Amino acid sequence: MKFFQRIWSDIRHGENVDLYLTVLVSIGLVILNLLGVAAANLIAPLTLAVLALLGITSLGTRFFIEEKIKSISDKTANGLLTRAEIPPLEDRGKNATEIIIVGTTLYTAVIPNLDFFENKLKNGCKLKFLLLDPKSQAASTFSLTTKVPNQVANIEQSLKALEELISLSKTTK
Repeated sequence: MKFFQRIWSDIRHGENVDLYLTVLVSIGLVILNLLGVAAANLIAPLTLAVLALLGITSLGTRFFIEEKIKSISDKTANGLLTRAEIPPLEDRGKNATEIIIVGTTLYTAVIPNLDFFENKLKNGCKLKFLLLDPKSQAASTFSLTTKVPNQVANIEQSLKALEELISLSKTTK
């Protein structure tokens, strides 16, 4: 039933009408040919006309899809912000009731914003942090592959700062 509703919706909006007409003409020709009503000399030219119509429709669909892809890629080409363009955490989390931060070390997210997180905790905000275990193989590999040396120490400093938040959370809302 949804299939026919979709067809009716397309026709009402003027979409894919050429394809639906092509299907109807093709089915009609098959029926007429089977009944012996359609002249055999008409079948070949009408078949070619139907194929041409399908080709034109396919090209139209292709151009439509290419335009959509281009408009999406134009919008997202500069979609990622540089670190300097990202608003401060205090601005972004001002009205937050829950803050979730995920990263490898969280050193630059936690340490400079410790006072902000303490105030959020005191106001009942839920805080969740996900970072690498400093004793894990992933942390060792990360330290070897990054240009910033001693990432394990940064993780450990973040964890010490988060321990302060954990103890504060036990005495707040």
